[in-house]
Amino acid sequence: MPSVLRDKLDSLLVTMRPAFPDRQEEPAAQHQSRVGSLEKPTFSEEGLEKGHGAAPLVTAAGGEEEEDEEERETVAQIALIKSKIAANVAAMPAVLKRMKLIIEKINKLDQYKGNIDCVFTKELAPDD
Repeated sequence: MPSVLRDKLDSLLVTMRPAFPDRQEEPAAQHQSRVGSLEKPTFSEEGLEKGHGAAPLVTAAGGEEEEDEEERETVAQIALIKSKIAANVAAMPAVLKRMKLIIEKINKLDQYKGNIDCVFTKELAPDD
């Protein structure tokens, strides 16, 4: 019985997780259009309009290795964030249950009409 319950809960949690598109599935044509031409520098029109001079977006063919390395780092960071989000979503029911229990305990303490010793109620003087 517990394994059936666990399997059912796991399947429910999987269906609740948001679906993020994988960066690996990006078509090569979109990647190439995003990268642009690496043979000649391209300039942002926004920088020219503001009077900042020509701001190169991609400087030369040597920038390809740097961009590939940055892209690999970005993909690794996205994968790390996805795994952290999935772990947080999976842990959410336990966190909510714990919060409810703590709130119930606090409400029970608020209803308690006993005397509290002054040692616990007086304020401490700030350290000089």
